[in-house]
Amino acid sequence: MTTSPLRPLPQLLPAPPGACRRPTTQPKKPQVSAACNNCRARKTKCNGERPKCSQCATKDMPCVYTETESRQVKREYEEMRGKRSAHEKLFDMLRTMSETDSADVLRRIRAGGNVQDILNQINDGNLLMQLSLFPERRRGYELPYRVEIPAFIRTGNNLYLESVVYENASTTSEPVPLADVKESAMNIYMMPYSSAVMADPLLSRVTTAKWTNVIINNTLLRQLLGAYFMYQHPSYVYLHKDLFLQDMLMPYSRPAAIVQAIHDSTQFWNPHTLGYLFLAETKRLWELEVSESLSLTTVEAALILQIVMNENGLDRVGLSYMLQALLIAKEIDLFQKPKWSANEELTKARAVTAWRFFNWQSMYCYYFFRTSFLDRPPNIALPDPMKYPEWYGEFWLRYPNSQILESIHLGCEFGARSALRVFIMDMSIALYGTPERKAILTLDQILGFYFRLDAWFTSLPDSLRPQKVLRRLQYAIQIKDPSAFAIFKQKFDRIASEARTSVETVLRLYYMRHSFEVHNTFSVWIQVFVGNLAVEALKYARIDGSGDSTMIDVHRSTLVLCALGLHSQGLSYQLGKLSFRALQVCMAPEDLQLVRTYCTPGEEAEQSLLLQHTQSLWPLPITNINDNPDTALLNGFLREYQDLDLDTDGKSRSSNVSGGM
Repeated sequence: MTTSPLRPLPQLLPAPPGACRRPTTQPKKPQVSAACNNCRARKTKCNGERPKCSQCATKDMPCVYTETESRQVKREYEEMRGKRSAHEKLFDMLRTMSETDSADVLRRIRAGGNVQDILNQINDGNLLMQLSLFPERRRGYELPYRVEIPAFIRTGNNLYLESVVYENASTTSEPVPLADVKESAMNIYMMPYSSAVMADPLLSRVTTAKWTNVIINNTLLRQLLGAYFMYQHPSYVYLHKDLFLQDMLMPYSRPAAIVQAIHDSTQFWNPHTLGYLFLAETKRLWELEVSESLSLTTVEAALILQIVMNENGLDRVGLSYMLQALLIAKEIDLFQKPKWSANEELTKARAVTAWRFFNWQSMYCYYFFRTSFLDRPPNIALPDPMKYPEWYGEFWLRYPNSQILESIHLGCEFGARSALRVFIMDMSIALYGTPERKAILTLDQILGFYFRLDAWFTSLPDSLRPQKVLRRLQYAIQIKDPSAFAIFKQKFDRIASEARTSVETVLRLYYMRHSFEVHNTFSVWIQVFVGNLAVEALKYARIDGSGDSTMIDVHRSTLVLCALGLHSQGLSYQLGKLSFRALQVCMAPEDLQLVRTYCTPGEEAEQSLLLQHTQSLWPLPITNINDNPDTALLNGFLREYQDLDLDTDGKSRSSNVSGGM
């Protein structure tokens, strides 16, 4: 029998990956050591979850476990461990606490207090104390070029060096409070005016409906009106704030009463800007109302339009609005007591507008070297601002990290400014009342004006005293009338020197607290005037060759400060740009080079457009009242030197402009 050969066995190969399957084992169910009392009673399966098992959670029933002996021992151990830890923590705290705090903790322990409660009080107290700590609330600005206050300002009789603003100018020292000012009210002395917001419930309800077709955003309109009331209204106050906002909430409308509140006027000729659109709408509505009736609102709107024109370097056009407003005011007997029985609101509105119109025309005529349009103040008595502050339309500010509303004392400032404008009216009549315009005063006249100005300053209310000067408007009040420097310079060098010291002190304090970045038209005149004084002082110091290097640096620091202010104001309106260029024309090349390190001029193409759209009769502030103001008109001055290259090498500069305006 034959046997077939055996077949070879197949070769064993490794199994492909994943082909090997391991026997699966069922996961062990967690053992439940004890069921809850409810599951025991119902004899249902309990999963033993804590604090509530699934059965009790489904039925929304309380779940209670009977504590086993082992769990009881474990719980007691954890409690003892926690108590030991609490005692250790308290002991460590006592070792690092101050004597006062540790004595307070020991007193609580001896009184029988619980250790954990004491720890919680200590920890929570520290957290609350940390939450109560606010960031550094003092905000200030460092003077350019020379940080320190010049020595000639730090004189013994300089009242402004006793102010809280000066005392708190340094951020390295503790705040210096006033004796009669609460700690909660110190924000107004330690923060810039621009950090506050206007708090008025009427403003939050104003809407764009019936008032403007330029925008439909209510929030933007409220922001614009708030900016107007904060930065322009206190200086001019042509209208009563409360009555104006109440009118805006009424179901009817007065088209010409809307405030041209936006100033996108760095290119006011650009029809694509909001400033241009608002101005066009305001002019159209005003012209319609003037053609139909003569009313108080047409006077107010005309005066506001004049301010806008002046800021844009169009004061030649703005003067026509003022003259029309003057004719309407006389037609409606604005400057006289009403001959009929008027309601209280109308009487209040007429009185505020009459006095503000008078104040504005007095200042305008004096600064433009012409006699006052009115030869007497309004025949309307104003109430005592200390007793009736709300009569003037007082408004309140809220500063960061403060729940207290601060008053701006608008009534006191209104009264002080009105008294000063009566003084200025008399000066303009005495100086420019005759056709010859000799602008020469006798010794008796100069002394009389000096004593009147000093009496006005002495009678300022407490909120406007130099020690409490704090806000941008109050700085304007404190500067009094800087142009009086030119008058007193004729006869009294000491008086003129004191006036200049006061002006330069206030200018520096203003910058250190508020800077020059916010809108302030009045500051332009001051900065040009003081800057021109610095240019003149530098000129004579270099001609003599004996000028003290320290004083030259002081004058240069003043010049840089004024130039920086004009440059900052030029970002908001044309007059600032024009004045900045005019001051540059008068600088020596080395001073111009220094100024350029702090502020840069605009493009030459824009400078050409500025001159093309300028129609200004504003006389640049001069230091000698006997100088002919016609030679310093802003428009003519800039056009004369429009082709002058403002370089810093001095090659193309004309020698006849390096000594001041």
